[in-house]
Amino acid sequence: EVQCEDKMNLMYEYGQDGVAWTDDTPQRIVTGLTLRQRLGGQIPEELSLLSFLQYLDLENNKLVGSLPSHIYELHKLKTLFLSQNQLSNVDDIGEFKHLEHLSLSMNNFKGPLPASFENLNHMKTLDLHTNEFTGDLFQVINDFESLETIDVAFNDFNGTLSPLIGNMTNLTTILLGNNQ
Repeated sequence: EVQCEDKMNLMYEYGQDGVAWTDDTPQRIVTGLTLRQRLGGQIPEELSLLSFLQYLDLENNKLVGSLPSHIYELHKLKTLFLSQNQLSNVDDIGEFKHLEHLSLSMNNFKGPLPASFENLNHMKTLDLHTNEFTGDLFQVINDFESLETIDVAFNDFNGTLSPLIGNMTNLTTILLGNNQ
């Protein structure tokens, strides 16, 4: 297991193709990044330097705690996959105004969805399964008219299916099992 900071330093020094980058290397614009089964600890601050990043996949690592504030500097992010970690706090997730695909399944989240979730109204895929989220899910996502897939199974959500779900005309998959 490589700690996040060490992994980012290795990526900078050697690039993904194994070639060392120098100050003479032409600048590259990175729009997508997948780092699976390689990271532990906190999400590295260096990721915030990838200002054009639209796709970030950090699934199946050993990331812990809260999403650090620097990660919210990725203003162009449309896809964020953080499943299968040990994360416990995404209170400011609504800072990602353009987010369309979010996966937070199989982490250590507990309690109601953060209020900032209401800002994610461009969401197409929402995957929150196997956590301990509580509260009335549909009070939070009522305005998510672009949703195509919702998987919130194996949580502690309660309430009834909102009639406003009829406004979600693109919705093809909804998994609600094993909630209250």
